[in-house]
Amino acid sequence: MTVYAMAFVEIQDREHYAKYEAGFMEALAPFDAEILAVDEEPNVLEGEAPKGRIVLIRFPSAEKLDAWYNSDAYQTILPFRKAASNGHVISVKGFAMP
Repeated sequence: MTVYAMAFVEIQDREHYAKYEAGFMEALAPFDAEILAVDEEPNVLEGEAPKGRIVLIRFPSAEKLDAWYNSDAYQTILPFRKAASNGHVISVKGFAMP
């Protein structure tokens, strides 16, 4: 089943965050994922949007998402994101129309 990683990231130190970005695509590549959206100024239709960047990534399965997140390549760059930003990362299951 398709799953999505959603990240809500408020970047405080763009220079340090750039170290995370520099390795991100390489860390993601082996897991058949697709970045669907990256936006720092979403169109808010209702309520209050989280501050900062919103990222949506599609994975073919929860196993692939977990393998990516726990991979050595991603865990190597993750401290750069955590040091340079505040945020939340969640996974949500895809929905198949009946």
